[in-house]
Amino acid sequence: MSFGLSSVSEWERLTDAILPLLKGIDGSPGRNYAMAPDVTPEGVTENLAPYDLNDDDIDYILQETGVQREYLKVWVISSRSARGCNGEIG
Repeated sequence: MSFGLSSVSEWERLTDAILPLLKGIDGSPGRNYAMAPDVTPEGVTENLAPYDLNDDDIDYILQETGVQREYLKVWVISSRSARGCNGEIG
């Protein structure tokens, strides 16, 4: 019997859509979103972390993915919360 449930969670779907857009974008002001997602600019050794997203980043992601703003905000808040808990549960 099939219930039509997806084996991919909403979190995974959002992560798969968003993380490639953050590749090669550092956390400095004046971020360059025009870079192709598969190109890492010279000198940038890290990707923009989900917990470091600001309003401009969110607007960029919304334009590129069509993800609903509320889902994206919850995803960012979850990333910030996960970073703050240091893996501790309970």
